Amino acid sequence: WTKVGTDLFNFEGRDYLITVDYYSNFWEIDYLPDTKSSTVIRKLKAHFARQGIPNIVFSDNGPQYSSTEFANFSRKWEFRHHTSSPGYPQSNGKAESAVKTAKRLMKKAKLAGQDPYLALLDHRNTPTQGLTTSPAQRLLSRRTRTLLPIGDRLLQPTVTDNKL
Repeated sequence: WTKVGTDLFNFEGRDYLITVDYYSNFWEIDYLPDTKSSTVIRKLKAHFARQGIPNIVFSDNGPQYSSTEFANFSRKWEFRHHTSSPGYPQSNGKAESAVKTAKRLMKKAKLAGQDPYLALLDHRNTPTQGLTTSPAQRLLSRRTRTLLPIGDRLLQPTVTDNKL
């Protein structure tokens, strides 16, 4: 991850963190037991440990991100933290768009009685409109196995060459 956007959202009375990679459009969703800076930081550290520390993190100006604790985190972990302007939250558009999609997936999964994690897995494996590859292919250089039938050959890693 080089550049990521992050945002908090609420779905059916529960708080979540979404973190989206700008290059691949691959995103992670985390349930938050509370919305303290320390909780958000702990979730981001776990993502950065898996994917690498990004150069830039975009967020809104929520209290979790405008805290001294988050400023210390960005300094110690050596990433630049950019915030959207209060009157123009669209400047964190990648995360805002991911939140809309995540809420739609979660709602559809709930109405269908489907596991929301399977809905997320399918979303990650679906080619992005205008591109020939999925978020999983762009981030991981491979498709990930789902419950849909797929040949073993298609699950092998391949380098993607999408022009973004």
